[in-house]
Amino acid sequence: TLTLIATNIIPLSDTTEIVVKVIPHNPYPQISILPDTTVYWHSQSILFDLDDFILDESTADQDIDWTLTYDTDAIDVSINDAHQVLFTTSDITGAVSIIFTAENDVGYSASDTVIVLIVQDEPPDWEHLLNIEMSRLLPNDTLSYRLIDRCEDDLTSSGSLVFGVETDTTILKIVLDSQTNVMLELQDTSFVDTITAITFSAEDEHYNISISNTVTLTIINGFAPEWGTLPVFSFGNDTSYQSGCLEEWCDDPDTPDSLLNFTVESTSQDLYAEVIDDPGCSSLWLVPLTEIQGTYFLILRAEDVQGNISSKLVIVNISDQVLPSADLSYFITPGLNRRLHFILTSDGSIADFTNSFFLDDSLLGSLSFSLIDQQPELQIWNAPYSFTASGEYKLIVDLTDDSDNTAVDSLSLSVDLPNSEGGKLISSSAKLLLQYPQAEYLENQIFILNERPYTGEPFIDTELTLYSIESNFSADIAFVATFTGETDGSNYYSFY
Repeated sequence: TLTLIATNIIPLSDTTEIVVKVIPHNPYPQISILPDTTVYWHSQSILFDLDDFILDESTADQDIDWTLTYDTDAIDVSINDAHQVLFTTSDITGAVSIIFTAENDVGYSASDTVIVLIVQDEPPDWEHLLNIEMSRLLPNDTLSYRLIDRCEDDLTSSGSLVFGVETDTTILKIVLDSQTNVMLELQDTSFVDTITAITFSAEDEHYNISISNTVTLTIINGFAPEWGTLPVFSFGNDTSYQSGCLEEWCDDPDTPDSLLNFTVESTSQDLYAEVIDDPGCSSLWLVPLTEIQGTYFLILRAEDVQGNISSKLVIVNISDQVLPSADLSYFITPGLNRRLHFILTSDGSIADFTNSFFLDDSLLGSLSFSLIDQQPELQIWNAPYSFTASGEYKLIVDLTDDSDNTAVDSLSLSVDLPNSEGGKLISSSAKLLLQYPQAEYLENQIFILNERPYTGEPFIDTELTLYSIESNFSADIAFVATFTGETDGSNYYSFY
């Protein structure tokens, strides 16, 4: 403030005050270009910090007074004490304009306009869900997967998705627990060969809803009996043979063992086969009718009370001189691991045996077998092994009995640890190539291709080979099979 005094010659005087306002050379706040941005509807976010975009010669950044204006009620925009811009959207998409004004301590202001594009994010994405079968005799079941493992979202974690389900509640009741396990309960067990539809829904945090493919549930009149791996029955042609209980090798999910009916059919008229039914145990009774020797086959059938039938091919080795019997088989541990159990079965005469275990052309060493059953006419050893690499595994065992008779058996398995890019399995003879497609496979899943020669009496005049493909998870997997071997000229081969 300046005070001016004017005096004339009389002298008389007068005074006045002048206020001088001192401003910077550039008095206006300098706003660098505020960034346009894109956000999702039904979301909350911090767009940016205004202090990062302001420069003023008279006022500190934190003392700038910011205001804003916009023309829609479908959004909420505010500026907190730290000059962060808080942006909240609801049910709106498209572009909205927001005008930001900065005023400094000397009363000068500047403005900039920001365009915010509001878009709708992607809905949850479902994997393809497989159809289901339920036995009317097992009215309660739980699916082998959780819904959070079959659906994912681009922004919302699977654990935060809200799942729902629709079905015909007069037929089926479905409960989803907090872990999204799916529990099924039949409402009327009199339904047989009935089909009902199930659809699942998933909603993300932004209210996007996605519907799964329609899952067809078929109610059947009981599951068929399921056969495990049977041993090779070996004995001399001067004696008869009675097996162990067939119930140990066959299981029916919804029928007690005591209600299963076993029958057997011999493929050779020189080998008599009969099922002996004792309380709680059905066994095979085998009698050579002539001095035969070699490999023979039986067709063993199991039928439950609902009329469901399952068949199993049984191998019988008959010899003039009874050598130590050896049968290598395996059992895949179902579930979340890659473990397989090698099973060695013999006739009770084994005094010692050794084994060698190979991966491709490399010797891995030997497996540690444990004797799990010892009977006068039966010995069973077990050796667990967990796969860590793909390739062809081969196990060779050399057995010796008390009379120094020897026997050798081997088992070759082509193993693959699948990945989402797809892959292939090649049989031990390289004659069969199985390719599986690109897909999402379960963690720790394995595929095993087993090839073994058919050494019995041929069904047709050509060499036969048996192939089997297995996995430690129960699921439908598509394979493309390519046969590269040569036939005997008949150009005939088939797969079962």
